[in-house]
Amino acid sequence: AHEEAVAQLNTFLKNNPTHPKANYARFYLGVSLSRTGKYQEAISHLQAIADAKPASELADRARYEWAWCAKGMNDNATAMAQYQALLDQYPKSGLRQRAGFELSELESDAGTLEPAIARLEKLIKDVKDNELRPQLLYRLGWCQIAHDAPEKGLEHLEQLISEFPDSELLGLAHYHIGQTCLKRKEYTKSKKNFELAVAFKPPLASEFAEIALLRLGEVQGLTGDWAASLASCSTFVKTYPEGAWIRRAQLGQGWAQENLKQYEDAIASYRLVLKGAGSDETAARAQFQIGECYFALKDFDRALREFLNVEVKYPFPEWVSKSMLEMGRTLEQKGDKILAVEQYELLLQKFPDHDVAGLAKKRIAALSK
Repeated sequence: AHEEAVAQLNTFLKNNPTHPKANYARFYLGVSLSRTGKYQEAISHLQAIADAKPASELADRARYEWAWCAKGMNDNATAMAQYQALLDQYPKSGLRQRAGFELSELESDAGTLEPAIARLEKLIKDVKDNELRPQLLYRLGWCQIAHDAPEKGLEHLEQLISEFPDSELLGLAHYHIGQTCLKRKEYTKSKKNFELAVAFKPPLASEFAEIALLRLGEVQGLTGDWAASLASCSTFVKTYPEGAWIRRAQLGQGWAQENLKQYEDAIASYRLVLKGAGSDETAARAQFQIGECYFALKDFDRALREFLNVEVKYPFPEWVSKSMLEMGRTLEQKGDKILAVEQYELLLQKFPDHDVAGLAKKRIAALSK
C-alpha cells in the first residue's frame, strides 16, 4: 500500500507542482517512503517541509517523521536534534508529549539519564493519555533504577502496575522490580515479581525471559523453597540448553538438589557445570560442592580428592580456603587428627586473614585438648 502511495504521490507532484495541496502531497510522500524503508529519500522531502519559509503548517509533523527516519538509519544524534527542534519551535504542537517521550528514550539509551529523568518527570505530571502514560511510567522507573534511585524507580513501576493492570509492559515492570529487590536483599518481594514476570503472557523477550527464570530459581533458593528452586532451574536447563546462563542454572539445580539431600543428582548437575568449562569461579564453586556432597554421603576419601581438586585447578581464595577447611574436617571424620591439625595450620599459613581462619583456629584448639 505504501509503495502504491509513493507512485501516486510522485505522479501527482510531477503533474501538479504548484497545486495548493502540493505541500501535503510531499509530506505524505515522505511518510510513505519512510514506511518502505527509504529513509534518506524520505528525509529529502520532510526536510524541505520542515525548513520551508514561511513555516509550513506541517513543519512539526515533518520534523517528527524526520526523527523517525533518522532512528531507522541508526542516526540517533539527528533524531534527537529533530525532536529537540520540534519541542523548541512548536509550543502548540500536538506532538510535543510524544516527541518529548521519544527523546527521553534516546537520551536514556545513550546513558544520559539525568536529562531523560528530568524530562520524564515533567511529562508524567501532564500526560493522561492511556497509551503514552504507561510507557512514561515504565521508562521513568527504569531510568531511576539505573540512576541509583531505586526507591523512586520502584514507586513508578508499581504505579504502572496499579494504574494499568492490562498493560503489555507489566511483565517487564515485574522483571525490573524483581531484579531491584534482589539487589536490595528483599527476597520475598523479589520472588513474587519474578514469578509474575515468568508467567506473564505474552512471554517476555528471550533476553529477559532467560534471566527472569534463572533469578526466580536463585531467589527461591535464597528463601529456602528448594523444591521450587529445583523446578525453576531444571526448567531453565531444559528450555535454554545453549543459553548464556546455562552453567549458572546447572549450578542452581545442583545446589537445590544438594539442599534436598539428593546428593547423587547434585553431583551430576555440578559435573555438568564443569563439563567443557574454563577455570572460572563458577567451576570452582561447583567443584567445591561436589566435595561437600561426597562428605554428606560419608565417602570421605572421595571428598578429599574433590576438595583437593579445588586447590589444584581453581586458584580462587574463597573456594581454596573453604576447601582446605573442609579437608581438615574430612580428615577428622576419618580419624586422622594429626593430619587434620596439619591441614588447619597450613590453611592459617596460606590464608591468615580469611573468614575461615577463625574456624581453623577453633578446630586446632579443640583437637589439641
